[in-house]
Amino acid sequence: MILVDLAKVENIISNSPAGKNTKFLSAAHSLWYRFHNYDKALPMAYEVNGDVVCLIFATFNRDGYANLYEIVTLEGKEGNGREVRLQGRRTQEAFAACSASRRRAA
Repeated sequence: MILVDLAKVENIISNSPAGKNTKFLSAAHSLWYRFHNYDKALPMAYEVNGDVVCLIFATFNRDGYANLYEIVTLEGKEGNGREVRLQGRRTQEAFAACSASRRRAA
């Protein structure tokens, strides 16, 4: 799980094939940008074999509370369910790590 900045998200959107997942990702990105969340909570990218398969938009507070807004699977990266089980475990690990690092930075 890595943190991705505004430019990387825009690059992912522009290089994604057209479809409902890309449209949903574009809408999630627009809201994140409009509410200035890129300044305080970068999205997380979940990678499989070095390839981004989904983006997670969440915020964290100093008490370790996470607010999960969207998990968007990239167009054409949908799987047969095995990634979903892995995503759940990785998401929990990422939330714990990001929450701790953001608390230290605050």
